[in-house]
Amino acid sequence: MKYHITFIVLILCLSLAKAQEIPSKEIQIKTALLAAPEEMKAGAMVYGYDEKGEFIILRKGTNELICLADDPKSPGFNASCYFKVHIAVKVTPYQRCKVTPRS
Repeated sequence: MKYHITFIVLILCLSLAKAQEIPSKEIQIKTALLAAPEEMKAGAMVYGYDEKGEFIILRKGTNELICLADDPKSPGFNASCYFKVHIAVKVTPYQRCKVTPRS
């Protein structure tokens, strides 16, 4: 009985550790672009997270749209897109990203 409980606790711990893994760059880009209008997806810049959990640019863009991948440390799913003129207002409160406003 003692071994069964230990085994169950071990499985739960492993599943919780697995749940907090950061998705691959490709998956983050695909899920971030779910929030983008179809005609702007191809040229959108995408921000997401590296393997250390740092907020970084995953893909450079060619149009005025910036998409943010889901934060794997936050509960639920939240991907969003903004026009570049609004991104300084949206990203600055996070204080995780070294984004400089456009001049």
